[in-house]
Amino acid sequence: MNSLGFCTARRTMSLAALAVLASAVLAAPPARGGVFVDATRVTSTFDAPETSLTGKGFEAWQIDVLTDNGDLITAVDVSLLGAFHQRWYDLDFDAVPDPTPLGAPSDGRGDSHLTPTAEARFGTAPEENNNVWDSPLPDGAFDYGIGTYLRGAWGIPSPQRSDRVAAAYVVVPIGSDLVGDFAVATTGGTFEFRSVIPLCPEPSTLWLGAIGLVASAGLRIVRCGRRRRTSHRRQLT
Repeated sequence: MNSLGFCTARRTMSLAALAVLASAVLAAPPARGGVFVDATRVTSTFDAPETSLTGKGFEAWQIDVLTDNGDLITAVDVSLLGAFHQRWYDLDFDAVPDPTPLGAPSDGRGDSHLTPTAEARFGTAPEENNNVWDSPLPDGAFDYGIGTYLRGAWGIPSPQRSDRVAAAYVVVPIGSDLVGDFAVATTGGTFEFRSVIPLCPEPSTLWLGAIGLVASAGLRIVRCGRRRRTSHRRQLT
């Protein structure tokens, strides 16, 4: 059965962190471009230390946000819901496994995490959870399990700004859907939307996005295996 991806223009996440981190956009003109979510399949063959996760029903995807008109992204607020394979370990030697919510984009390993640059300025601390259970990998040096969310909000210093931001690297059961709440501040305006992101094998890159004025947004519908577009305007509240 094909999965359906879509975006709605209503969300309840606070933009306070974005306002602090990217206050320059408050004086920006109405947005005329669009902000999109780009989901790209990375691998189902995992690197060490999770090589034994290969063939166990998981695959890795990179989730990015980008603009379609060259506007620079100044801050991102993202919250993802799904079934995320996690690797925690005891960082401070207190016999309690610690979260690892940050990491490199598309790193080919078995840990899900947000992927901001080292220069990112967090307004909302990165968070994730892990039931330390339900993973096909045995515990040992690491505590493996499945989490249900990844979230954080960060600003991007001017020298590192571009029209594309790596948001998260996720390791999920094959054929999963994610739910993402996004608020993205750009040099052209601020966009808020919710996406259901179908992580299907084909096509390997999926596009979902919010378009139009700051006071409105559009829906882009993508079906696995083929592309179809439709747009609809809905008032932000």
